[in-house]
Amino acid sequence: RIPGQWSLHYRLGVISQKQGNLEAAAKHFEKVLVLNRSYVPVRYNLGELHLALGDTLRAVREYEAFIMNWTGPKQAAVAVMNKLSSLR
Repeated sequence: RIPGQWSLHYRLGVISQKQGNLEAAAKHFEKVLVLNRSYVPVRYNLGELHLALGDTLRAVREYEAFIMNWTGPKQAAVAVMNKLSSLR
């Protein structure tokens, strides 16, 4: 493993997602979880990705994982909770 490799995969996932290459984005985001399970923001990205792919159940699971593990500003968790409630 190369130190910081997970952050490279995260950035590549974000770029791929913005370009509409959801399959590549998913691979990069999943790699982030393999290399750094504690990087919580990737859960939000995976939620957005699965929502775009029409997999609402998986999106909900990722959003829930984000909310349960998020330690950053509370407004980010609140925004995800609001999104989550609109999906249920």
